[in-house]
Amino acid sequence: MVLSNEQVWDELENIRLRQVPWHKKPAVFSALQTLGLIVPAPQQILSNGNRPAVQIAVLTGEGKAELERLAGYRHAAEWARLRGSEYAYAGRGG
Repeated sequence: MVLSNEQVWDELENIRLRQVPWHKKPAVFSALQTLGLIVPAPQQILSNGNRPAVQIAVLTGEGKAELERLAGYRHAAEWARLRGSEYAYAGRGG
């Protein structure tokens, strides 16, 4: 799966702000997991104890650092050029 810099920033920011169920975006989340940026974590639904836990996406330490790095680019003049470019992670996973 090919993601742009803007897509990666948007997804990481959404994960940081919300509890996003893994099943909503399995292909995108699997790609980000392969890079070591997120992991699935069980989230028990409190309203009904009989329901199984739902897997949500959670940022790893590397994911938090990458979100900060991309946020820095978003405030730079070059973001207009970089945002649509193919994302290339220089960290551990890629």
